Amino acid sequence: MKITLVNSLYHPYQLGGAEKSVQLLAEALTRLGHEISVIALHPEKEVKRHSHNGVQIAHIPLSNSYWPYANADRHGFLSRMGWHLRNVWNSATAATAGRVIDEFRPDVVHVNVPMGFSAALLSEVLSRKIRLVQTLRDYTYMCERAGMFRGGHNCASQCFDCKLFTSQYKRLSHHLSAVVSNSQFVLDAHLRSGYFSGVPAHVIFNIANVDGKVIPRVHDENKNGRLTFGFLGRIVEEKGLDVVLKATDRLKNDNWSLKIGGSGRDEYVSELKRRHGDSRIEWLGFVEPRRFFEQIDVALVSSVYAEPLPRSLIESYAAGRTVIASRAGGNLEVAELGKTYATYDAENVDQLTQLMDEAVTTSAKWRDGGFASPEQSQLFSEATVTKRYLDVYRGA
Repeated sequence: MKITLVNSLYHPYQLGGAEKSVQLLAEALTRLGHEISVIALHPEKEVKRHSHNGVQIAHIPLSNSYWPYANADRHGFLSRMGWHLRNVWNSATAATAGRVIDEFRPDVVHVNVPMGFSAALLSEVLSRKIRLVQTLRDYTYMCERAGMFRGGHNCASQCFDCKLFTSQYKRLSHHLSAVVSNSQFVLDAHLRSGYFSGVPAHVIFNIANVDGKVIPRVHDENKNGRLTFGFLGRIVEEKGLDVVLKATDRLKNDNWSLKIGGSGRDEYVSELKRRHGDSRIEWLGFVEPRRFFEQIDVALVSSVYAEPLPRSLIESYAAGRTVIASRAGGNLEVAELGKTYATYDAENVDQLTQLMDEAVTTSAKWRDGGFASPEQSQLFSEATVTKRYLDVYRGA
C-alpha cells in the first residue's frame, strides 16, 4: 500500500511527542513493506526531498509571515494575528502539498497535525478523491492555538475567535474517510462540538518501545534511600511543573529528591528556579529518556491542560516506573494501565502533596512499577498499532 503521512514537523525538525509518534508509525509501516512518504513543513524557501530510514520525505516551505516553531512569542500582536488569519485557509502551502501528493500518488493520505497547512490541505486531498484519514494528536481542528488552553486555564468550550479560525476544519471534517484519535478524551471533545458527523471513528494509541526490558536504576550511594521523583517534558505552563514544585515546598517527609528533565523559555525556567531553590531538586536540562529513567523511581505527569496522550506517561511504564498523574485529558486512560499509580485533580497542589508524601512513606511499593500486564503494554506495540492503522486505511 502507498501511504502519505502529513504532519507539521518531521525529522530533523522535531519538538515533541506528536512528531516522534508520526515518525515511529512511518518507519514501522515501512518495515512491513509499505511504500511510505511524508510531507512536512520547514523554514526554507524551496521543496527539499530526502529519505530517512526508508521513508521518503518532502519538506515544503510554509507560505506565511514567519516560522512559528522558533521565537514565535517575539512577534507582536498584529503579526501573530496576521499569521493566524493566513492559517485559516493557506491555499499556497496546501497547493504545494497537493503537487507533492500528485508525485507520490498514494492510496491513502493520513493527516496528523495540520497546523501551518491549514484546512485547505483537506480540500486538496478531497478534490483528488484519495482516501483521507485524520489522526487527532491535538486540538487544531477546534483551537487555533491547538491546546484549548488560554490565559493559564483550560477552555471549557470554543471561544468566538477559535470558532471563526477553525470553521473550515469543521466544515470539511464531515467529508473524511475516517478519524482516529490517540485518546478517547480528545475524540469525544471533537464529537461533542459537532465535528466528524457520520465519519467512522477509532481510538488508537501511539507506538512506544514496550519490549518488556525495564531500565535499571543507576544507584547513587549518597541517596540514603531517598525516593526520587522525576518530571520529563517541555517546561511550559501547561505541563504543570509549577504545581509539582509547589507540592515539594509542602512535603512533610524529607527523604525525597526531584529530577527535572526538559527545557523551556529561559525567563520562565529561571523564575521557577528562583522560587523553588531546594537542594534536593536537580535540573537536568535536555536529557535522553533512558538516562532520565535510570535516575528516578516515580514519574510525575502533571499536565494542567487537557493533554491528548502524554508520551512521557507511556514511556514511564515501559521503563518499569510508577506514576503519579493529573486527571487531565487522556492521562487517566493510560495511567489506569499501570501496576502502581495514583491520580489527582490537575492544579490541586494539596492532593499532589499528599500523594507524594504517601509515596515517600511507602517507598518500596513505589519502586515497583510498569504496566499491570503484558496485554496492557501491547496496546502500544508496533505490531498492534500498525495493524489497527492498516485496517483503517483499508476501510475495514
